[in-house]
Formats: sequence, C-alpha cells, structure tokens
Amino acid sequence: MHTLQLCPSDMARDVASWPVVTKWLKAAIVHAKGRQNYAEVVDKCSNGKMQLWVVRKEQDEVVGTLVTEVRTHPDLKVCSIILLGGVGFDSWKHLAPYLEEWARGMGCDKLDLEGRPGWARKLFNGWNLVGVFLEKDLVHGQT
Repeated sequence: MHTLQLCPSDMARDVASWPVVTKWLKAAIVHAKGRQNYAEVVDKCSNGKMQLWVVRKEQDEVVGTLVTEVRTHPDLKVCSIILLGGVGFDSWKHLAPYLEEWARGMGCDKLDLEGRPGWARKLFNGWNLVGVFLEKDLVHGQT
C-alpha cells in the first residue's frame, strides 16, 4: 500500500538525510533546465513557499517525491507540481486524489504540471494537455 505524505518544513530542511529523495529531486532539477536549483527548492520547502511530498510504500520505503507550489494568478489559484521523481510511478499515481483534495483545501482551482513530453502519456483522470511550452536559448542558441 502506498501513501502520500506532506513533509513538515523542518523535515524538508533536513532533506539531505534522505539520499533517495535528494537524488530524485536533483534528477528532476536537471530536467528543469535552470528553472529550479536544489538549494532554492530546499529553502522554499523549508519556509513554506513550496511543499515537499514523499510517497511511501509499506510505511517506510520512499518510492517517490514531488514538490508543489501554490501560485495565485489574477483570476485563479493553482497548485503547480514543480518537480516529480521516483520509481514505479504507475503503482502510485492513484494517490493523485489526495494531492487534489489538499489543493482544494488550499483554495486552488487547478492542479498543473510542467514537464517533459513523456508526462503527457502518464497523466490520467481529467488531466488535459492544454498547451506547448517553447523556449529559445538566447545565450547559446542560434539567432
């Protein structure tokens, strides 16, 4: 049985004591292409600006982690999944309703995730591909 646990800020501050969580966060940050960095994420989770979640299997074994951030826009409030990593995602993706319930409790209108194209194939139950994120590297890219 898998469980989704929101980590208190003091636990987030001590994330380095969880090597597997640190490994997954750092791997997800690599895919964020400079939009996140480890120290900033840990700091924001420690001070409550972001939330660190862990997925546990059988009470102890941590099999996944995610970081969320509640963002307020002019016409809506969104819980954004900033980072997501772990093993066996298909065996714990059914925990999404717990995150949805928490986000509703925070007054959020939507839950969103920005990530690699493969996530579009993994999402389920009401998730919709609503756009495409494009970028151009102005430092190392071609003009």
